[in-house]
Parts: sequence; structure tokens; C-alpha cells
Amino acid sequence: MSNYRRNFQTGATYFFTVNLLQRKNNDLLVRH
Repeated sequence: MSNYRRNFQTGATYFFTVNLLQRKNNDLLVRH
């Protein structure tokens, strides 16, 4: 069970990071 939770947290962190990068890139594209 703990192993599953750890994998879930890693996936959530990865998803959050990708979301943040996409938002930043979209902001740069909109500015230019």
C-alpha cells in the first residue's frame, strides 16, 4: 500500500511540473 502511495505522489508531482511548464510556455507564446 505504501509503495502505491509513493508512486501516486511521484506521478502527481510529475503531472504538476508538466502543467506548470506548459502554462509558462503558453504565457511566453501569448506575449510574443
